[in-house]
Amino acid sequence: MISEERLKRQFSIGALAFDDDGNLISPDISVFDSGDASTAGGASPRGSSYYNSVMACPRMWQLRYKLGLVPRVDRRYRLEGTLIHRALAFYWANRMGLAGYRQPQWHKPLLSELEQELLTLGRGFPTSVTMSMNVLNDYTKYYTPIEDFVPVAVEQCFYATIDEVDPPRADMTPEERAVGTEVVSVRPDVLGHALGGNPLKLLIMDHKTEGRQYGAKNADRSVAALEPWRDDGEHTISWQQMLYVTVMRAVVRREHKGAEVLGSTIQRVRRESPTGVARHDLYMPLPAFEQIPRTLRSVAVEARRIGADLERGIKPRWHTWSCQTRWGACDYREVCAAPTKKDMVDRLKADFIQIAVK
Repeated sequence: MISEERLKRQFSIGALAFDDDGNLISPDISVFDSGDASTAGGASPRGSSYYNSVMACPRMWQLRYKLGLVPRVDRRYRLEGTLIHRALAFYWANRMGLAGYRQPQWHKPLLSELEQELLTLGRGFPTSVTMSMNVLNDYTKYYTPIEDFVPVAVEQCFYATIDEVDPPRADMTPEERAVGTEVVSVRPDVLGHALGGNPLKLLIMDHKTEGRQYGAKNADRSVAALEPWRDDGEHTISWQQMLYVTVMRAVVRREHKGAEVLGSTIQRVRRESPTGVARHDLYMPLPAFEQIPRTLRSVAVEARRIGADLERGIKPRWHTWSCQTRWGACDYREVCAAPTKKDMVDRLKADFIQIAVK
């Protein structure tokens, strides 16, 4: 079993750290905070985003996860996603109590306390805070009379080693074996089971917010609440969703003999008016799903190689196809594209804070 001391460490946020030559460095401090005790929401420390960034762009991975750079002001769509996730965590933590499960330590039962927390998180964006409270209100009104899902964990971080996810094989290379004790983490929005069903038959629920860019048109040309769901849509072959299920299956094999993680449910929430909600069981094609354990190990090998190169002073490549995606420009695009070192440092100091990592 993985020790709490090994897995849980403390985040530290502060000014950017440079060496005597003006190079940005990673402060000498430990990295992980599970987020279980005092906060809800956010990406897990060694989860899908961490490993995805290795594949998407080694330079992005270095800036975010080795140097700990995060934007000083988050993008509004991400902020609103965070606010909605936090609001829905309030709903589900309350449902945990109703079901007789111990609620998370971060949970405060009063709606006024949640609103104050959202105002703090969304400082400077009062309309976004109001929007998230409206979403919670509509969500609660819709689901409370018909709720058929029982939460057993909300925004809790779970950990496994790569060897637990991908059991060692005789044909592995030394590099593949070397990463077996490294950690992968997931933080499902909700883990639970069907009302009246077997509590050992678990499902993951993942919230996905949708905005005006997704608004389908009704016959009268008005905006529909949600796009029609497609079983072969964007979430079907999703690295995040398949990793969630894969890692959680490893966790329950280790911790809960007899339990089983059946799969994942997507909870869609439209943030703008007209609001809308819908749940869909996610179909994961078996050929893609079976690739996840080995893919994870190979990406961990690549991350270790990039890290070793960094220690030797070899800078990682940056993949220009990741500079602009359908979600917008990469956070670090202007840093990477800075014409001089001074321009780069000025942009770093103006636009980023540093979460110390190791």
